[in-house]
Amino acid sequence: MKYLLYPYSNSLCFLVQMISDYRKDISVTKLCAPHTWKKRFDPATEICYDFSAGLTSVDGVLIVDAPENTLMRNDIIQKISLALENKKNVLCCTELPEKDMAALSALAGKYNTTFSYIFPKNAEIHRRDFFQMQECIMIGVGGLLKDVDSFPVLTKLYQKYRTLGYRVTAVSADPNGALLGFVPFPSHVLDSRQPYDEIVFLLNSFFNNLQFLYQPDIVLFQVPNGMLRYSTFNREDYGIRTYILSQAISVDYYVLTVPGDVYNGDAIEQISAVFADRFGFPVRAVGMTDKCVDEIALQEEQRIEYEWIDREEIDAQVAFLRETAVKGMFFFDTLKAEDYDVLVQNSLDALAASSEI
Repeated sequence: MKYLLYPYSNSLCFLVQMISDYRKDISVTKLCAPHTWKKRFDPATEICYDFSAGLTSVDGVLIVDAPENTLMRNDIIQKISLALENKKNVLCCTELPEKDMAALSALAGKYNTTFSYIFPKNAEIHRRDFFQMQECIMIGVGGLLKDVDSFPVLTKLYQKYRTLGYRVTAVSADPNGALLGFVPFPSHVLDSRQPYDEIVFLLNSFFNNLQFLYQPDIVLFQVPNGMLRYSTFNREDYGIRTYILSQAISVDYYVLTVPGDVYNGDAIEQISAVFADRFGFPVRAVGMTDKCVDEIALQEEQRIEYEWIDREEIDAQVAFLRETAVKGMFFFDTLKAEDYDVLVQNSLDALAASSEI
């Protein structure tokens, strides 16, 4: 079936490709985004900004999750309602209040179509009898700050390792991972009010359960939230959740995504040293995203907002860092597919050197 995807963002480029590769029931033929997002995209990218007009050439609508969705809740509900009224099936991967889900399900029944809600549920974790570090290879990806996209890295690495013949289990902190059958990260455990030692034990049980159930060569996991606080203006959680997670798992290779204006190689090296000291693992690769922090919003409103950077600027910064930054650390553009062949080889070389693979 042909689907329109909404709201599309650059971070979903590999997801769209992989849906075509791994899902036989979904063919994303149209990408739609709010008109106010137009400046984010390359002019060559075919984006539809008229949702109503886009419905005419598809069988269904795929609603994906995005950081902005909490502010777009009414817009999304209106878009789903419009799709159902036009007899389009809807597959929803973003969180909605229960009362709205009930109303949308009733609307789907009225127009003899389907509303499928696949936002990941909080699953109960089977608590194991003992604490044990994982035996399989553990590769982590995460953003330096909250909403600095690491999902493209997760999806592309998953595809690349599988192509090479490895058995890979992916754990996604992004709800969109449900579209590819990724295991949802148990963020609710990190957010619970249980004692910290019990949270660590449960997270350790979660990853060991995956290892026992799927017998993977590689567990590829995405870290939720930001890794470190950005400044005194916006503290996030001081990296507390990440520290708790680091006590529950072993990490053999770590990929960090950063805002595209972080172009100081010395700063990256210092961040890696902080990671090694605080979390127990260094940064092995750094992905440059197309976002930069809006300093005015940060200082005036004490919250992190992002502006978008041209792809040419990202390419220039990656090239600069590859020449000047710390030896042995690989820098890449998170949205450039060809960079991932080198990233995967870099990871395999590093793992071979440490006798992990």
